[in-house]
Amino acid sequence: DNEYELYTRVFKSIKGGIVKFSVNGKDVLIDTKSKNVNSFIWEKMGNFNLKKGKNLINAENISGFNAINLVAIIPTEKKVELTFVGYGIVNEEYNDYKNQNIEGKAVIFFENQKSKKRKSENLESSEWEGAAGLQKKSKIAFDKGALYCFEISKAEELKFRSLSAERKSVLTRFNRLMLEPSKKETESQNATFVVSKKLAAELLNIKPRKLKRLQTKSNIGSTQTSKLGIKTERGDEIFESSNVIGFIEGTDKKEEVLVISAHYDHIGTDTQGQIYNGADDDGSGTCAIIELAEAFAIASQNGHKPRRSIAFITVSGEEKGLLGSQYFTDINPTIPLKNIVCDLNIDMIGRIDEEHEQNENYVYLIGSDKLSSELHSISEIANKNSINFDLDYKYNNPEDPNRFYYRSDHFNFAKHKIPVIFYFTGVHKDYHKPTDDIEKIMFPKYKKIVQLVFETAWEIANRENRPAIDSNKP
Repeated sequence: DNEYELYTRVFKSIKGGIVKFSVNGKDVLIDTKSKNVNSFIWEKMGNFNLKKGKNLINAENISGFNAINLVAIIPTEKKVELTFVGYGIVNEEYNDYKNQNIEGKAVIFFENQKSKKRKSENLESSEWEGAAGLQKKSKIAFDKGALYCFEISKAEELKFRSLSAERKSVLTRFNRLMLEPSKKETESQNATFVVSKKLAAELLNIKPRKLKRLQTKSNIGSTQTSKLGIKTERGDEIFESSNVIGFIEGTDKKEEVLVISAHYDHIGTDTQGQIYNGADDDGSGTCAIIELAEAFAIASQNGHKPRRSIAFITVSGEEKGLLGSQYFTDINPTIPLKNIVCDLNIDMIGRIDEEHEQNENYVYLIGSDKLSSELHSISEIANKNSINFDLDYKYNNPEDPNRFYYRSDHFNFAKHKIPVIFYFTGVHKDYHKPTDDIEKIMFPKYKKIVQLVFETAWEIANRENRPAIDSNKP
């Protein structure tokens, strides 16, 4: 009757984990491959049920736990005795640990304190409540030699699941994708968990009604104990994504390569299922890449092949930390970096920002003079010979708090001393929102900026010398 089986829908993420409890010798194994990097939450996640004997127990009735310290890691299963210690309170007049030795054990206690007034006049309500109260109780337990602490939430099951869901939502802010496997993590010290009342009863191997009686008992008397096996671990899970590269081979200088880049990833969907189309960020860049590739291809077919080769690169993972371009430059350069003469990066060129509502004939240029004054000059001449836009260098200022120079894919080229230009029209009210849609793209303006990139690229691809690296501006 005490044998458990777990059925769960696996959610792919870069980080996942296994949590294992053994209750009186019977294992309960939980696969927590959720989107939370730094949490372990036993909760309903798609199809998620426990089977006790022949009866399925819906996980809504066994809400689980989450780690207070966010990253509780216990990679090797620890078998310990779990000891119930009432409310875990100790002061000059009251001691929930009286006559108990918890050295090397795990302790479990109720949240807060008894609702009715206890003997001690020193039990201030705020002293033992909330996060501060849990921290204080945990310190008491750890100072007495406890290995792990479990707090029994006062919330009823529905409320507990809601609180767990809220915590999960907060912890997604710590999500991150990485190109390299994560480092081996050491075992956490003083791991503390919060459990629902139902799970607490299961861990103590008692009925819920008995747990309720313990909650109101004036004196806990004999100790309630059980045997517990606990193991929590996180592991890497691999996602595959792709950079997409189009290539036009040059003529007499074909070993030298001009890169034109943009990122094709965006935010995806939110928790309500709203789709973030990212028309400007960065549909405007990826579509520009396609148009530029077509223009150079037509020129090549008509006998005007560029002297230098051109790589049209659309990268993924920009929104997660410039990962696609980092993979290209740092891990697996398809083209030797020494052969790349510069990168023209296009990210958000289809809209205008508030500063330019009265003059849409502008574009921000970032990075053009940081490594090569010659590239900067080429860019300005190309502008005068084509669209004659206002070139705004506001965000090229190293003191600008937005630090856009470090926030798009060109930076991974620049850090390798490859000259870059970042084309950008600024942030608008739909930035990183589901409302960044194609209907709001300003196509006449957008077309002109793409023409500017073409003019600049044409000059770089066909001039005698590659842009000289003669600067090192911050």
